[in-house]
Amino acid sequence: PMVFPVAAPVRWSDTFLTARDGGARRHLGQDLLGKKMLPLVATFDGTVTLKPGGPGGQGIGLDGCGGMVR
Repeated sequence: PMVFPVAAPVRWSDTFLTARDGGARRHLGQDLLGKKMLPLVATFDGTVTLKPGGPGGQGIGLDGCGGMVR
């Protein structure tokens, strides 16, 4: 089973590397959609940063390990 860094149910669809902005860039993340204020868990050591979200959304990032989780 797939494990997500959220301690509650979320919705997910695989859009990694899909074209964005008319093909000018690719989607380099995974979007997990859930209710506000869900508890999150870290999947590796790093620094949590706020990321601008899409329309009506907010994002966070966990920067570390050279940007890759292995």
